[in-house]
Amino acid sequence: NLRHLMEVLYFIERKWIMNRNIKRLTEGAMMCGLIGVLLVINRQFANAFDAYMMWIVPLPIIVYTVRYGIKNGFVVTFCASVIAFMLALPQTVFYVLASCLLGAIYGHGVRKEKSNAWLLTTSIIASTIIMIVTTILFASIFGYDLQMELEMIMQMMDSVNLNVTGNLVRTLLYASLFLTCLLEGFLVHMLAYIVLTKLKIKVKGFVPLLNYYA
Repeated sequence: NLRHLMEVLYFIERKWIMNRNIKRLTEGAMMCGLIGVLLVINRQFANAFDAYMMWIVPLPIIVYTVRYGIKNGFVVTFCASVIAFMLALPQTVFYVLASCLLGAIYGHGVRKEKSNAWLLTTSIIASTIIMIVTTILFASIFGYDLQMELEMIMQMMDSVNLNVTGNLVRTLLYASLFLTCLLEGFLVHMLAYIVLTKLKIKVKGFVPLLNYYA
């Protein structure tokens, strides 16, 4: 009977959709749980791992976004931010939110089969934005005093009898911060590639940094 066959197919489809939704919700809760555990550990160590959030937090969001899409990735990002708001200090909440957004955008790029250059550039831009916010725009909130660091470097230079100007030191400091952003972006890109390949998720071959040129 065609009618009974259609009912059976409809039942199978609904069952498959329900199981897929349950799996999606379960994995999302697991990713949020992993971030929550990291936040608890960070809090126990007096927020000593704030600077390393960008290396670790994006990874579960990347995996989740690759599997279920950027909309679901944003949902997990929101949930992780709420957990961070309950467990961490405001500066840590910013690191978690920024890192999760990076993970969602990066995962979307992997899902859409973007090039390695696109993925690496996305990581570097995100790292640069985080650096600008934490060291320039809202430095006092994050406990970073750029002027004090410049003065400390000048004192160190004077102690070893090196005659350098303040402008030179400032230029070198900004250059070092930008180099840090490059290295952080590359590190996130490399770790994401390792994690995705270990989970047997399709991703384009990793391109070493020395193979890129202007």
